[in-house]
Amino acid sequence: MSDSAAGHPELPPSMTHTRLDLDRARRTGLPEAVYAEGKSVAECVEIVGYLLDTPHADPVIATRCTDEQLAALGELSPEGRWSRTLTWRHRPPMGTAPVALVSGGTSDAPVLEECLGTLTATGVPTKVVRDVGVAGLHRLLGSLDELTDASAIITFAGMEAA
Repeated sequence: MSDSAAGHPELPPSMTHTRLDLDRARRTGLPEAVYAEGKSVAECVEIVGYLLDTPHADPVIATRCTDEQLAALGELSPEGRWSRTLTWRHRPPMGTAPVALVSGGTSDAPVLEECLGTLTATGVPTKVVRDVGVAGLHRLLGSLDELTDASAIITFAGMEAA
């Protein structure tokens, strides 16, 4: 399906660096996300600007941004900033039980924040429980009340898992 056939304007001729999946939200329920790592500031601004200018109402998400990308994209007035992730056009919150995001240690915060921003932008309610790692099982058990009503639990444990 071409971009225009999917209700999106054709990509600008200058956007030869990226093939956007503009039909992703219809197919999967999740919007296209801009993975900024490895992209120039100009490419990120062009991609996000294009997504924000299109008539659809899908959330716009840019992840793994550098300081320079954050500064340039921040001028586009994001609705949310989570560490190295910026988001725009959030969906309304769903009326479901929250997804619990649980980090093993403080070094897991950047990935947890990326997930938190993405879920928030897509309308998924969340609950965050930080730093329940290897120092003792009591830290996790002390958070059980916060986890029992979760619809799902996503854990982040990089160095803690080692």
